[in-house]
Amino acid sequence: MCSSTPECYEEIREKLYNKIDYQKIIDPFNKEDSYWKNVIDNYEMRNVLWNYSYDSNEVLHRAKYLAAFWKHKNIEVNEDDIFVGDVGIAPSYNFTNYAFKDNQADIAMLYYNGELSKSECDEFINAEGMGLICRNPGKHATAAYKKLLNEGFSPRYEFIMGKLNNSKKISGKELTFYQSEKIVLEGFRWLIKRYALAAQELYKKTGKENLGLLTESCSWLTDDPPKSFYQAIQMLLFIHIGIISENGCGSFSFGRIDQYLYPFYKADIENGSLTKEQAQQYITAFWQKLSEMERGWQNVTIGGSNKDKDECNEITLMCINAAKEIRGQQPQLSLRVGNNMPDEVWNKAIDLISCGMGFPSLFNDTVCKKSS
Repeated sequence: MCSSTPECYEEIREKLYNKIDYQKIIDPFNKEDSYWKNVIDNYEMRNVLWNYSYDSNEVLHRAKYLAAFWKHKNIEVNEDDIFVGDVGIAPSYNFTNYAFKDNQADIAMLYYNGELSKSECDEFINAEGMGLICRNPGKHATAAYKKLLNEGFSPRYEFIMGKLNNSKKISGKELTFYQSEKIVLEGFRWLIKRYALAAQELYKKTGKENLGLLTESCSWLTDDPPKSFYQAIQMLLFIHIGIISENGCGSFSFGRIDQYLYPFYKADIENGSLTKEQAQQYITAFWQKLSEMERGWQNVTIGGSNKDKDECNEITLMCINAAKEIRGQQPQLSLRVGNNMPDEVWNKAIDLISCGMGFPSLFNDTVCKKSS
């Protein structure tokens, strides 16, 4: 174990920065390079990209790093996949100033600044090694999922380009912000395109219908908003991947998915392109994807009311069904209970609670709204 000293901090940094051959930065579509396959998603790889993406402007540096990560990270598409998107352990290193795993460097600096004694440093390091303490950057926030599902990425990209094309009218932090947003959005669209290409390659080999659907959907979602219930769920997963990539933690709420997914469901049911059984399969597959994330603490909210009008729908029930079938630790499920919630929802919620998983958490809509 490294001692808690500034010299130790520099030693860790030097070893990691000198470990990688920076000349091995390559085209992400070159599948012959086994080097990238082996190290792309570990901390050493992030260290490479952090240095490779260097910019003297810290905001641009971080934007370039995130875009590079999406362009080069390993992706995987399996022949039986219903949806794609790796939501394993959150892949970024949380955008600290030091691109390596150990928090020992931070502890060393506390010692150096006189904020911790040597014995206190050792206690912190030992406790962290045993998993008794950890540090995570999760925030209690919900992304604008509904807006992105309805609009896709193109309107925002066009807005950014409009600002940059008239850059003489903006300067300083505002200009940097739009430059960074352009870099990040282009990198994220590349990630979606890579999934489309990977699905297409596997589809050509197997001819499996689900892969054809994935190829078509991912290609479409690169630029445009989802046009079906299936595509809306895939888009939802992509957005979530983007968020956890930047934050290094999966502790984010999806909000009320039964509300913003319902218009896609209703439209597909009415035009005959979707059955209720297919919709349940998609919701369950979505649940399965989220259950694969380690230490994620993701949350899905369902139910609720608007001026005493209950807003539960078919997707509300499907989410409860999926949670019971998958029986995972996550996503955590929260049910907003209104005065007029249907008995069918009550019964399914009670049945799920009786399974002993602790879901769904129940929130009194009327009381919570008054308190807020």
